[in-house]
Amino acid sequence: MLISTLRNTSFEASYKAIDKIKNVNGISQVYGLGWTTASVGGGDVDLLYVTEPEYVYCGVYEGEIMRRDNEVVVGSTVAERLGVGVGDEIVIEYGDESGRYLITGLQQSMLSNRIYITDKGAQAIGVNTTYDYFVQE
Repeated sequence: MLISTLRNTSFEASYKAIDKIKNVNGISQVYGLGWTTASVGGGDVDLLYVTEPEYVYCGVYEGEIMRRDNEVVVGSTVAERLGVGVGDEIVIEYGDESGRYLITGLQQSMLSNRIYITDKGAQAIGVNTTYDYFVQE
């Protein structure tokens, strides 16, 4: 795994860089990964957004990775605090915006106060999705 950084971290520049990297021999996967702080159920969470959810391994132990922009994977700490599971919906708040999302998977790790979402799902609640890092495999 190789992690790259960009000078121009805008959404548009990131997708152009991903398209270029995909064409490099030996690269089978590449995706942008970014994060911000959002709120769910009155508590802060790390909101991790990605360009290519199918490539992300985040330790899903129940259900599956999100595929659509209205779906999320929820960390076990968040799920336990809210009393939710796969098939339930949660409301994510970011600034003055909010959106309802379907939980498709539960994630377990030491850092399980997280929610994974597609970048377009994050944009729907006002997140300015920029990418400082790309993961390549």
